[in-house]
Amino acid sequence: MSKVKTFSVIGVFLVCVSVVLADTFNRAVEVNDGNGVMRAVIFAADSNGKSGLEVKYPNGQLRFSIHTNQNHDPFVNFFDRNGKNRIELGIGQNGEAYLILKKGDGTVTHSLVAPN
Repeated sequence: MSKVKTFSVIGVFLVCVSVVLADTFNRAVEVNDGNGVMRAVIFAADSNGKSGLEVKYPNGQLRFSIHTNQNHDPFVNFFDRNGKNRIELGIGQNGEAYLILKKGDGTVTHSLVAPN
């Protein structure tokens, strides 16, 4: 069972922030726009030991995400308006940096990995 605390922030925009304690994420903060659409979530220490930030388009689809994997290596994903992962940038399990560019169908167009 999750516990939810909701706060309203009034400024230029009306934003509702919910602090969620759930089984999936030990700690998460969701940010909703004035229409109640979740626009971002920040989470830490889920069941896989991952942490991250996800920012979404107004329709709820991912815009970009910043995560750590099971080994706590960071990576960033950028998504197009169709929800397709188009760019991935990160540090691999071997400790080397990488950059992957993809077409809308998911086909890799360029892959760049730092030399050893």
